[in-house]
Amino acid sequence: MYLMFQLRRLDVWPVDDLGVRQGFGLAWGIDPPPSAKQLVPLGDRFRPYRSVVARYCWEAVALFRAGSEPALR
Repeated sequence: MYLMFQLRRLDVWPVDDLGVRQGFGLAWGIDPPPSAKQLVPLGDRFRPYRSVVARYCWEAVALFRAGSEPALR
């Protein structure tokens, strides 16, 4: 998180973060959400902007929590 938010690095892929894994699963319709090991190669196509995709994954979780997905509340 320090690399992304303080140093503003664009190519950080935090696969161990639960929010990123859940958000990626929600955005791409993967059920159950991918594990950290499965998420590593899935982020390769977003190089060099994986930090941006991670932010969208976090936002996907927030949107689903505020919406109609009771399992994420």
